[in-house]
Amino acid sequence: MVAGAALSDDLTDTQWLVQLEDIGEEEGYFSPLGDDHAAVFVDRSQEVLFVSFETLAGVRSVSETGMPLGFDVCESRGWSHLTLLAMKETWYRSHFVYGYFDRLVDEGFFEDFDKVIFYGAGMCGYAAAAFS
Repeated sequence: MVAGAALSDDLTDTQWLVQLEDIGEEEGYFSPLGDDHAAVFVDRSQEVLFVSFETLAGVRSVSETGMPLGFDVCESRGWSHLTLLAMKETWYRSHFVYGYFDRLVDEGFFEDFDKVIFYGAGMCGYAAAAFS
């Protein structure tokens, strides 16, 4: 379902998040992390997991498809992807985000993949380095 998916520019941020949540629930999962963050995982293969850190404003203003980078980069490659989305400039400093990553590590989530790639730019690059 996700291959070639696009979300309209005409959606409000709330509508956009609802549609992203629907895609996440169909293809893996969508998990709100408090009021300021969310995680969306799309399960494809155990070969590569692409973990991207993005902001809602960044995705909505830069992406031609209106989708987080993982959808654009990974779908054609058959990679699994996990997007950590910040609703505002938080630098991902939230006990909800820390707890989420602690849980993934404790459950051995990252060990299920042959290769894990963390990506982000600016504030999101800081988070990619901090959580990798």
